[in-house]
Amino acid sequence: MDFSTKPSAAGNTQDDSRMWKLISVSFVSFVIVLGFCILYLWIKLKSLKRKIRNPRNDVELKTGVPMLQINEPVDEPEQNVMENPNESQNVENWNLEYVNQIEENVYHTLGLGYITVPRVENRRNRELVIVKRSTNPEQQRVIRDELRFLTEGIERHPNLLTFIGHEVNGSQISIYMEHPEGGNLLKFVQRFDNTNFGNHLRNNGYENTHWVLDSRLTTLCTFDLLSFSWQIANGMKFLAGNEFVHRWLTLKNVFVTANKTIRIGNFDLTRHFGNNPYYAIVTQRPQLDLHHQAPELNSNENRFSEQSDVWSYAVSVWQLWTLGKTPYEGVENVEAFIENENRLPKPEYAHQEVYHYLLECWKREKLDRPTFSKITEFFENHMDSHRLQIKRQIDQKLEASRTVQEAMGAGI
Repeated sequence: MDFSTKPSAAGNTQDDSRMWKLISVSFVSFVIVLGFCILYLWIKLKSLKRKIRNPRNDVELKTGVPMLQINEPVDEPEQNVMENPNESQNVENWNLEYVNQIEENVYHTLGLGYITVPRVENRRNRELVIVKRSTNPEQQRVIRDELRFLTEGIERHPNLLTFIGHEVNGSQISIYMEHPEGGNLLKFVQRFDNTNFGNHLRNNGYENTHWVLDSRLTTLCTFDLLSFSWQIANGMKFLAGNEFVHRWLTLKNVFVTANKTIRIGNFDLTRHFGNNPYYAIVTQRPQLDLHHQAPELNSNENRFSEQSDVWSYAVSVWQLWTLGKTPYEGVENVEAFIENENRLPKPEYAHQEVYHYLLECWKREKLDRPTFSKITEFFENHMDSHRLQIKRQIDQKLEASRTVQEAMGAGI
């Protein structure tokens, strides 16, 4: 006789119902947790991207005060810049043949010289270079800082002057940079005036939109100036993207190569700001060109940022489009002039849209100014909207320039 009890159909249904409810609740809970995880990761990624483009935190946006000040070292003890030399950039003997000095300022002297560069297949090349040295022992720290930037801080870029190497003789440090055939951009554009400048600006547009850029250094036209404006912004975009402020951007510190590629140079005052959007000078103040200096640097704020570089960029571009005129010429008090919301006038050869964007770069509130990424986008859109066929030509120049830069480093 079988006394076992078989479960009823109703009992099975109840158990199945509980099981499915448990599965449903578990699944919904899992989906909710997964959703929160995805949302959290998305917010973090978006925040990280925003910091990379414009590294300001929320407190700084509300208060305008950086969370961390970076002190400018003073009376720094002597450091051995050769402790960890980059072997590809430091050779015991470059056999420098110094030619002549071409410039001197408060931070350094610039000269020309020939160095013997080892190349592939055991052949050696004699190459003309710029030789940079400190003006006096007190400024030796500036040269050391620049050398640290060149050897450890930044990779090569077609719109940055190419670092070839350095040499130390006792306490004297020499930095060797490429020699751009066109010299600095200020002197280059000042060779031209309304008698030999090719003006293609017509009313609200341009003529000869299919113009082929002329690489010869004996010519200059409207489309060259558009190219130069974009290239300077492109180089500064690279610096800002790697968390550096230049702090000394003027046409004197921008150079022109043989094919009219622009090279930003003279990194004496370039500093890394890291996650902090400002580089704050709380001790010694560098000597800068007041005509290119953002208004916040004339106060006690002393905070350099990408936005202060943008102000300097716009003054440099204004000077570019005036073929090298002096900014604020005839103005006795530039600081008061700017404080009263006055700005530089429209350059004769600049399109109205270009000038309007320069005004954006001169906004009194630094956070209202565009970034260098936005500036490059503006010039690209400007060239596209006017159907100018020069952006591809500029890209080809930069690609050729990369090849030249690689050749400079080959076998060193």
